[in-house]
Amino acid sequence: MDFEEAAKRVHLGRSILFTGAGFSFGATSTRDKPLTDADGVAAELSADAGEPDPLPLDLAADEYLSKVGDESKIVRLLQDTFHVKTFEEYHSDIASLPWRRIYTTNYDNLVEACIRAGGRTPSVATLSDSPSSTLANGSIVHLNGFIERLTPANWDIDTILTTGQYLGDKVRRSPWAEVFRSDINIADSIIFMGYSLYDLDISRILFENPDLIKKTFFVVGKAAKRETVIKASRFGAVVAENVSDIAPIFPKIGTRGLLEPSPFTVALSRFEITPAIGAPDTDKVVRFLTKGDVEESYISRSVIEGVADYYIPRSDIDGLVSIISKGRGRVLIHSSLGNGKTALLSEISTLLSVSGMVCYSFNGSTEGVENDFEYLASLDTNERSKVVLMIEDGFSFSNLVKSISTNFPDVSIITTARSAAVETRLGSVVEAFGEDYAKFDLNDLSEDEAKELDQLLLKHGLWGDKQGWKDDKRLRFIEKQCRGHLGTVLLSVCRSTQIFAKLKVLLSGVDDVGGHTFEGLLAALTLAYAGHTARVSQICEIVQADLFKTSKAQGSEILREFLSFDNNRVSVRSSVFAQAVLTDLISDHKIVSELPVMLSRLDALSVHNDFYKLPAQKLMRFSFIERIISDPDKGQKLVRYYENIRATGVGVQNPQFWLQYAIARLSFKDYVGAEAHFDAAFGLVDRRRSYDPFQIENHYARFLLESRAETTHWSDYYEAALKAHTIIKSQMRRYEEGHYPYKVAANYLPYVAARANEFSTEQLEEFGSWCDELLQIAAAAPVDVRKTGYWREFNKVMADTKDFVSEAKYR
Repeated sequence: MDFEEAAKRVHLGRSILFTGAGFSFGATSTRDKPLTDADGVAAELSADAGEPDPLPLDLAADEYLSKVGDESKIVRLLQDTFHVKTFEEYHSDIASLPWRRIYTTNYDNLVEACIRAGGRTPSVATLSDSPSSTLANGSIVHLNGFIERLTPANWDIDTILTTGQYLGDKVRRSPWAEVFRSDINIADSIIFMGYSLYDLDISRILFENPDLIKKTFFVVGKAAKRETVIKASRFGAVVAENVSDIAPIFPKIGTRGLLEPSPFTVALSRFEITPAIGAPDTDKVVRFLTKGDVEESYISRSVIEGVADYYIPRSDIDGLVSIISKGRGRVLIHSSLGNGKTALLSEISTLLSVSGMVCYSFNGSTEGVENDFEYLASLDTNERSKVVLMIEDGFSFSNLVKSISTNFPDVSIITTARSAAVETRLGSVVEAFGEDYAKFDLNDLSEDEAKELDQLLLKHGLWGDKQGWKDDKRLRFIEKQCRGHLGTVLLSVCRSTQIFAKLKVLLSGVDDVGGHTFEGLLAALTLAYAGHTARVSQICEIVQADLFKTSKAQGSEILREFLSFDNNRVSVRSSVFAQAVLTDLISDHKIVSELPVMLSRLDALSVHNDFYKLPAQKLMRFSFIERIISDPDKGQKLVRYYENIRATGVGVQNPQFWLQYAIARLSFKDYVGAEAHFDAAFGLVDRRRSYDPFQIENHYARFLLESRAETTHWSDYYEAALKAHTIIKSQMRRYEEGHYPYKVAANYLPYVAARANEFSTEQLEEFGSWCDELLQIAAAAPVDVRKTGYWREFNKVMADTKDFVSEAKYR
């Protein structure tokens, strides 16, 4: 795309304008001086500070404030210097174009004055504004401050002028940095006018995504310095013309033959079938099975040709494909960690595409999703009925799933989730999908799938010390030790091959790549294990360093063994691989000390960016940390982990933190410590009227039953059981609690077996009646609950408990 084409595309309403000081050339201020007269301000401040020669503006402001300290004079000087009095027609022509957004590092109100002169009211934002409240198409975002809002009172909040203000990273730390990233990724064209790229924050954002260079242009002027041209050419095409010269290139509004806006997708990517021509080599198979480096062409080949030399097609998805092929389908696929949900979506996409459906995958970011909605709305009914949307980690995007289901009921949706989330959040599924949806469990390999997997691993030498075993012994290993779970097999494979030995050596050299690189690697692995893929910039925000942004880091052989850099995203494609590395290759000490710091940063970032909320929540969970901490002194390590989180201040006012800490204490039977944490959690809940404490209450019921059965520290055996029963009964009557209360109720039998002698005959009879009461409620449970193993186990335990109570009454 050349500049003339980029200028035409502005009329599609999806382009970004970024103005620097050079854009204001030709305009004058209320002082009747050029609007670009920053040197005059610098000279005056330098003189007042007693400097013999004029300093650059930022240093002049520093010296003036340190020696004179009169902030009001700086404000007054800026207002006089950068408040527009006159402007040229070319300023007005460019400012009035239908830009998606205009960003500027200028303090002046030139763009606003041009828009007002045209009879419109500009939408303006500065760094202290919330994007959600000020964001609008055509809005002007002042990244360094805005003259019309500048006062001595807000001088240090919105303005970036002094060296200290520049070093404060205000832009990078503000929510507007993410908005800017989103805007430029979505934009048809990005045009910088009179901007010299001196601002490191903007340069870094542009550097993150090399694809931007194809649609980015820098109007630098005819007299641009050589250094400006060289720097700009690294990020886009250089236009060595003045703003006045290029203004006529932009077609005026109303010009015949202008491009017509058309709907387009941003967060959705269309699946295209491109089967590989030949069989994959061993390296590709190894990288797919151990690291999750998926090449969809080989999956498509496996599916279409019916071969299992790369991917093992799943035999139980015919029903799923049939549901979707009929249109308006709603499907939830679930499995535990690493059982192949992502690869299965490629298989399904291949089968559906062959049948004439059109499959789109969601990229995990809601940025620009409104454009995808416009695209779906532009399709006719027949076209929409053939659309299938694949949304991984559906619970994290339940609002999006619900919105699509509501607004586009004729579009089919397939989402994935981890089985634990499905079992505990059944109400969320119904709320997002409605009652009419199909659920597929991907956890168990069929006998034929296990055989094909075994032969694939054998062929490529991936069985490690099991390579020499007989076929039936390896199959028994898959069935018994791995419980028929693909993820567990692959975890074993990861650990038993020479790959891991190589990674252990490489890991020792990570810090040689550059400062904070280990922390960045740890962040990427942790997010992958938690089920999230992050941008380069997001990883850098988490560790507060500019790692991965250099070619040295992204080209590092060491890092590329662990990470993939693709489309501005750092990813570890396999959560199983991430878990194996975290568990086996990174010390518990590093995990326990580093992750709480990461959690603290995620928590701070989540205030302005929803992306960070779920990872922060997951790092706090006991189920997350427990699986990557080794057994020796595990209890002490867990306590240190939660104490380190508490020390950051993140958990002090969070009921969920105290709940997770209590669960950790329960795991190694520290019931006294757990009780204190439950008290803290309930105390915080009392302050929050809208907070639903069902998880805290559920685990508290478990605590009551376990602690009284396992220890004699308390003597309120009947009272504790009654409290627990009251909680369980209430929760079983609430659909959204899923299997939680049924799982806790399984403690009834061991409890009464341990404490029957402490109960009177009447209390034992009442205990038996509790069982009848719960059985009656369970019989009317929703179908999804009755299908769970927890529900079946509950019924057996209740029957056994009743039998035990009947015998105990007569002892």
